[in-house]
Amino acid sequence: MSNTSYIIKFNRGEIEADGVTLSKITGSWLDCLKFDGKVYWDFESEDLIRPIFVSSPLPSDSTLRQDLKSMLASNQQTFQK
Repeated sequence: MSNTSYIIKFNRGEIEADGVTLSKITGSWLDCLKFDGKVYWDFESEDLIRPIFVSSPLPSDSTLRQDLKSMLASNQQTFQK
């Protein structure tokens, strides 16, 4: 069991049009997002979405990074570059 604590920085902002405030926004992507005090997104209530692995990923897929492959193969000389 970890005793780690996290600091969540909340952001504040406004949506404006022609100098008129239409909505006030508060929140953080790590916690929740509120517009005018009403919660529109809450991290705790979201369903966990797992990635779907494919047999032929795009060449830009992060699983194809050479440093990651070297690290998984325990080739420290290569993955530390």
